[in-house]
Amino acid sequence: MTGEVVRARRDMPLKSLIPVTERLCRGVDGVVSVAEHIAYRIDDARSSPGG
Repeated sequence: MTGEVVRARRDMPLKSLIPVTERLCRGVDGVVSVAEHIAYRIDDARSSPGG
């Protein structure tokens, strides 16, 4: 694969998984761009242990 663009469209259970998914896509040899359109169900970045 050379010079490919990845288009990610998906529903993720947690918002924190979006950057992980993006990094995995960018790590594939030949990928030059990642266009993400990913929704999430839970914004786990806002929740903190103990309130």
